[in-house]
Amino acid sequence: MNPFYPEIPALGAEAQAQARTQFRDYMDRIIGPRAGAFDSSQSLPREVIVDLGKQGYLGALVPSRFGGAGMNMTTLGLLHEETGRACSSVRSLLTVQSMVAAALLRCGSHQQQETWLPALASGSKIAVFGLTEAGAGSDARACPGLTCPGLTCTGGAACLYAARPQVADVAQR
Repeated sequence: MNPFYPEIPALGAEAQAQARTQFRDYMDRIIGPRAGAFDSSQSLPREVIVDLGKQGYLGALVPSRFGGAGMNMTTLGLLHEETGRACSSVRSLLTVQSMVAAALLRCGSHQQQETWLPALASGSKIAVFGLTEAGAGSDARACPGLTCPGLTCTGGAACLYAARPQVADVAQR
């Protein structure tokens, strides 16, 4: 079940096996043979990103009404497992897309969801994750507690807030 949209059903064992096979075939055919080049160049060609969007992989957690694949968490795990087996850099891209999509689904306004979720799912926008805290820099473990204006993020809570124009901070503790 997708905790953000519980109407997304779990897949049965046979459907999960089919999804894994689909993910593995794609990664073996398209991503794996080029993984070394992606890592050496420290970049992904735009056409690969667009294709990941067409496959539904960039919008794995995004509900179909926003143009995503609407995967449940088990299927998302299978996608990330097969992607990481082929290329950890691509898996990192999918992870950050999913993290930001999850934050928007959980904490974003309807307008933010309508604006950003379709763009994230298609790959026309690529999500980024940045963390910096006074006295801790980018070392999240050094933060005694993460707070948001009006909110305190505690065990398992995620929060999204705009700290500066065009910058959204996503905190997970």
